[in-house]
Amino acid sequence: MALALVLGLGLLAGWQWHLHGQQLEQRQDLFARVLADHASHVLDGAAQTGTQLITSWSQRLPATPALQDSLRQALAYQTDVRAIALLDAEGLVIASTRAQELGLRIPLRRLSAKPLAPGAVELGHVLPVRSLDGLLPDSPPTPPGVGLLPLFQGLELDGRRLLLLTQLNTDSFSNFMSRTLEQDGAHAALLDGQGRRVASPPADGERNESIHELPPFTQFLPERESGHWVGIGLRDGQQHANFRMASRWPLLVVVETSRRDALRAWWSRSAQGLLTTALFGLMGLAALLLAARSQGARRQALMQRDLARAAVSERDEALAVIVSSLQETVFRCDADGFLRFASAQVEALTGLPLARQIGKPLWELIEPPQRHRLIALLRAEALRRIDDQEPRLHQMQVQVKSVSDGSIRSIDLSLRALRRDGGLVGFAGSAVDASARVQAQRFLEAQLAFLQQVLEVSPLPTSVFDIERNYVFVNQAWERFHGRERDEVIGTRVGWGLTDAQRAQHEAMDQELIAAGRPLRYDTQLRRSDGAVRDVIVYKLLLPGDAQQRPRILALALDVTELRDAERAIREARDAAEEASRTKSEFVANISHELRTPLQSIIGFSELGEHRSGDQPRLQAMFGDIHMAGHRMLSLVNDLLDVAKLDSVVGAIHLERSELRELARAVARELQPLIDSRQLLLQLELGSEPLRLKADPQRLQQVLRNLLANAIRFSPVGGELQLRAWAAGDLLQVRLLDQGPGVPEGELEAIFDAFTQSSRTKDGSGGTGLGLTISRKIVQAHGGSLWAENRPGGGACFALKLPRHVPGAAPTEPMPL
Repeated sequence: MALALVLGLGLLAGWQWHLHGQQLEQRQDLFARVLADHASHVLDGAAQTGTQLITSWSQRLPATPALQDSLRQALAYQTDVRAIALLDAEGLVIASTRAQELGLRIPLRRLSAKPLAPGAVELGHVLPVRSLDGLLPDSPPTPPGVGLLPLFQGLELDGRRLLLLTQLNTDSFSNFMSRTLEQDGAHAALLDGQGRRVASPPADGERNESIHELPPFTQFLPERESGHWVGIGLRDGQQHANFRMASRWPLLVVVETSRRDALRAWWSRSAQGLLTTALFGLMGLAALLLAARSQGARRQALMQRDLARAAVSERDEALAVIVSSLQETVFRCDADGFLRFASAQVEALTGLPLARQIGKPLWELIEPPQRHRLIALLRAEALRRIDDQEPRLHQMQVQVKSVSDGSIRSIDLSLRALRRDGGLVGFAGSAVDASARVQAQRFLEAQLAFLQQVLEVSPLPTSVFDIERNYVFVNQAWERFHGRERDEVIGTRVGWGLTDAQRAQHEAMDQELIAAGRPLRYDTQLRRSDGAVRDVIVYKLLLPGDAQQRPRILALALDVTELRDAERAIREARDAAEEASRTKSEFVANISHELRTPLQSIIGFSELGEHRSGDQPRLQAMFGDIHMAGHRMLSLVNDLLDVAKLDSVVGAIHLERSELRELARAVARELQPLIDSRQLLLQLELGSEPLRLKADPQRLQQVLRNLLANAIRFSPVGGELQLRAWAAGDLLQVRLLDQGPGVPEGELEAIFDAFTQSSRTKDGSGGTGLGLTISRKIVQAHGGSLWAENRPGGGACFALKLPRHVPGAAPTEPMPL
């Protein structure tokens, strides 16, 4: 009997341990399913919010303030999302709900992001940062345990590939796990498909390495999406663990209980039964066979009672966990509609403590306009007699006013009658806060109405047709252009009134648009209602469809007939002007060359006559006048040749490395005799730093010579000239200042025209009127500019800027004027 008692106790303990293991596995599988469903629900909500944002931007990318507002509105309804940001293909943050992230350039390789096709959704791996600015090289270290889970959605707007980044808060997953498992003593973690930890409540003995060696990754996946094992786990020591994959997302949940905790729980639940069994066994042994049968029956009854209590306790605990983890509000009413049970979530809907709501009629919790509908439904269900009919499910949308903040919330209410033996015993139902969805739906409807109005008042002929090429919409501008009413157009085939070639062109473009998905632009011709053939540019955009509606094509026509006519007129005028300029340049060059030959003879013979008539002063003076006039004429011809060369390809500029200070000093030395003859003082302020540039040195000296010669010619005897030059960044600046009569304000620009002189220098002191024209053309050929100013104290200032074009030239401080 003693051996039988010991053996029986051992078998009983083993059987209870086996039952406890099955119950533990079932409970952990339930927790894993709840946690995986929660993760999927959070990710589905974030992806749906991103899709709604992308849909609202489907036409074009809004301005930055509008982007910021739409992102903030979307974030307001996402309790598990830390931030939402919009990035371009280079990682530049275009918009974000966190103002400090705006304008940052985030390394996409650190985000593990890659270019996504429009409409694609991808979940990244968890990042050990609190926000995007934590990814920058100089960001401060992030505390351990902090992280964010990025959700990427691709979109294409205005021809740009963009990324919508939803930053999920990993702490929300950890907190939900803690709340769900706090009464059970189990531990859980959310992992990605590569075995990286996404979120988990803090725990002692937690392993941070070799998680990818757990059985789900080495034995079960991908053949099985859930399972149970005993062995290594998330923490040190032997673990009883369950795992389950999240639906539609590459995430899995692991729930485990250490072997030590499982034994402790088993012992605490089974000790009473085992001790009682042992006590009665000893009593039965002392009483021998007198009470053996009664003790065996009692022992079996006690075991069944304990097992039943344990099963009821397990079911109650699992039900409590499930109810507390639901985001929906569940409730139960009696047959009269009075509330008898409700989950804690009802407090968030009404703002009232749960204790104050129990016992109240259900209809008093909703707004008056919907109360009569609910009362009528409850009465009809109470009066309805059923025999073999299934209980009916009633659904309606009602409004509930929160006592805490006074806000009105839209609630989706589901109600089912509970019947027993053909009679009504009560109602069970659930309530879901649909305020965010209703508000988003209203916003979307307003956006669609606004888009419809914009298309209607657009001055461009606009139409929308399906991929079978049947019209579904045309605006007023389209009606005026084609002379047809929309009532006779909607539903008809696209392409009426077109030739076969035009219809084939449009159909080919539509097929290309459908295949590529990118907006198209092409030129064509359309006949207007008055019979005129107009040149138009057609813009086409593919409007994506969904399960209820197939894709459509938006087409806009821009009439560019007048623009094309203007372009042709401008092109013809330009060709005529270029031809006239070329003819003029050739004429000037030819006539100048023809004039130089007789001028050389005149100058030569006049010079010879001047030398041989030394004994005849009158004759010598006459030859001297001829010689001077010939030189003056030759100078004019040379200037004309310079103008002709600069206007043609013959006068090309040959750039080479030059030093402006050396060129300026050489010109000053060349003109020094002329300066001395007029008793002038020339001050050269060229600085001590090199003034290097790439230029044609001969042409640049010609500019400086013309400007300095003009200044000498117009300065009074005994006056002062200043030639200044300095470097200003990538430019060299030159100023030549004199004390002459200056230039009238209305002639500051005209003096650079050919054969034009200032009205103050037409007394014979001026030249041919080509020097400044030639100088400006040379400066412009170098990429610079030349202009004239009047000095405040009298005199003129000629200023010029030249690009340096010298790699590595160090900028110097500008010289003050």
